[in-house]
Amino acid sequence: MSLKPNLPVLPDLTELWKLNPGMFAAPNNKYDIRKLSNFKRLGKICRDEYPNSGKSCLDHSLLEALISLGMPACLPKKYNHKTIPLYEAAHKLDKALRAEEHTCLYLAPLDCAIKLPNLAFGSAKICHPDKQELERIFDLPKLHRYFNPDKDFGMSDFSGFQWLIVEETKRFSCGPEGRGGIFANLGFPNGCFNSADYTTEKLGRIIPLKDRYPEEFKTALFFLLLAPWEKWTSGEINWRGFRIPWVYTVDNDLFRPPESLPSLKTLTWEPVGYEDDYGKMQVYEIPLVPDFCNPLSEDTIDELKRLLSNDRLQQVQEAMNSVLFETPIVHFFLNGYETDGINEFISHITTIEAALGKHPEHQITDKLKKRISTLLFDNRYGDIFDNLYKKRSKYIHGRKNISDISLNERIEVRNLAQKIVNALIERATTTEIQSRKEFLDELSKNNI
Repeated sequence: MSLKPNLPVLPDLTELWKLNPGMFAAPNNKYDIRKLSNFKRLGKICRDEYPNSGKSCLDHSLLEALISLGMPACLPKKYNHKTIPLYEAAHKLDKALRAEEHTCLYLAPLDCAIKLPNLAFGSAKICHPDKQELERIFDLPKLHRYFNPDKDFGMSDFSGFQWLIVEETKRFSCGPEGRGGIFANLGFPNGCFNSADYTTEKLGRIIPLKDRYPEEFKTALFFLLLAPWEKWTSGEINWRGFRIPWVYTVDNDLFRPPESLPSLKTLTWEPVGYEDDYGKMQVYEIPLVPDFCNPLSEDTIDELKRLLSNDRLQQVQEAMNSVLFETPIVHFFLNGYETDGINEFISHITTIEAALGKHPEHQITDKLKKRISTLLFDNRYGDIFDNLYKKRSKYIHGRKNISDISLNERIEVRNLAQKIVNALIERATTTEIQSRKEFLDELSKNNI
């Protein structure tokens, strides 16, 4: 790699790269690097020569960057070959200090999933990457440099799964000093540590509508779940078609340390076996595909591709910014996917209330029933909701001898929530609506 003639970070970085290999590798204390005069000078140069780096102490963030670059002194001696060459490291550090934005990849394995085609919509895609591709996506060399050069991160096993991958580029909201170090992955607003947020009172608060996922990923998942998965899985137990046990973020910000990769044990496997040439049974594991999830038909795949088109995504995003989505419809709709048991059922009912309810309102059941029937042009759906809401009320208000929620009811409430949300999206983008209240009043007045 060619070298810029007056790269400010190069002189002190050169001295740090000359330190004895393994000098600060475990079990030695990596934080002792901060006591070195070259490290202190490098931090001062970063503050003085790069406006984007701010004026605060960079010790934590700069140390994270040097470890991620594979500073020889931070790697065990026998793994010195995994370090990034000096000039390349200098270029990467210089570029990171000048950067005003960063790109995140949100990676989610699809667990217990039916076989899906490769799909792309907006900044998201569903794909089945092989081992080499996953190593590139996860930046395996960086994981080795930062965590453990000996560790097998299981990319070969992970490649057995389908993945939902969402990409997002966003501007930094603070300098490197707030993005790295021990606070990097603690979930602070905008990914930046602020001492004003680090109080017992603030950390102990319950944020009512706090989402589990980053905003861009949440939108992609919401869009994906608008499809009628409960129809395609034939109304079986696994109506979702796939599970998302976790979302892993790969951030190209050099000052943010990589996240620990979740264990393979967080995914669902099934044993399979074969008899080898010597008559001995060999057993290994593969990703579980539920027996009751039949492969998608050609017609269903065509329908899925149509529902996940970029034009459709644009329509959904427009609706999400409309007055009809002022209430937390998306939050509860996703909650119905993420939870199980009674919480799944209640979340789908609450999705419908958020979509078509008003506060305060008397005789809410009758009014919701009327609005549902009008919105979906069928009284049958109002009757289905009425029965489901009665079951919800028995649970909420503590009636004795509450009957189980049947599989059919479980599918009905998901299907009803999905139809209502899709109908709202259609109305929000094809009808001029001044206010949510006026829209709901019209639904209450109209007859089918």
